[in-house]
Amino acid sequence: SDIAFEALTADGPGRPAPYLARAKWVWFADLAGQDEAEVADWLKTAHGLVAAKLTRKIQKDLGLI
Repeated sequence: SDIAFEALTADGPGRPAPYLARAKWVWFADLAGQDEAEVADWLKTAHGLVAAKLTRKIQKDLGLI
């Protein structure tokens, strides 16, 4: 989301991802130093956002619905 992007890139551990910052993607130099549960939540959220933009047919083919 726009809010998460701003929070993670303003003072947070991330930077705007090269070539994908306009889509609000965040790049992390080192995830090992981050809280494991928080990283898992970020990945779950990102997966949900990307999956939601797929067509229903592709979602079904991938077993997402």
